[in-house]
Order: sequence, then structure tokens, then C-alpha cells
Amino acid sequence: MAERHDADEGTLIAAVLQQDHIDDPTPDGVDMDFSGGEDELCLEEILKLYGQPINEEQAWAVCYQSCRTLAKEHLRKRTKSAKAPVVDYVGKIEGPGDVRIRKDGTVKLQHQGDPDKYRPSCTPVEEKVKER
Repeated sequence: MAERHDADEGTLIAAVLQQDHIDDPTPDGVDMDFSGGEDELCLEEILKLYGQPINEEQAWAVCYQSCRTLAKEHLRKRTKSAKAPVVDYVGKIEGPGDVRIRKDGTVKLQHQGDPDKYRPSCTPVEEKVKER
């Protein structure tokens, strides 16, 4: 099994997204150049621009980067407030509009709508842990 190095993680999605479109030119009238000042596109915009789903490898790359971003956010918030219950910081991705892919390939999660909407209700096991 190959090892993944931290230096490769930031460019994972950018490389994967470019891989399939080397032979497949960008559709006419679609500007995928980030030089216009915008440093990121949401996954929903990317899917609309290409007019087709991403392949399995690209999907895994997006999932990996999204999970990594959620884990970092969770750890950052947990260390700020060690007394707060862990379940208060679990994020939820509602759709492709919440996943923003930066030009360096990293993922930023930007929740659309009410932030309280993304706080999951506690399971019976979590309720028992809170009571202790």
C-alpha cells in the first residue's frame, strides 16, 4: 500500500480534476481559469460547468478532502472549548453547494442556511453520556 505524504494532500483534488480534462477540452464559453479573482468554486458550479458527474477517483478525492476539513474544524473547536460536548461541533454537508474547492485543491466547507440546522440531535447513547 502506498503512503500518502502531507505535501501531496493539498494538491490532490486539483490534480484529479485536471486529469480527466486534459484530453477533454473545457466546453465553449466556460472559463475555468481562477485568475478572475475568485480563488474557489463550489462543487455544484463545477458539475454544472462540465455537464457531467465527476468520476470515482475525483469523488474519493472530494470525500477525503471534505472529511479532512471536517476533522480539522472539529479538533480546532474542541480544543478551544474542552468543556463543550463533542456533538455540538459535528458538521453536516447538505449538498454540492456546501463544498468549495480552492484552486490549490483544498476543500472549504461553507454551510448554506441556518447554522443550527446542522447540529444533530443526540442519540440515546449520547444522552446517557451527557447525564454522567
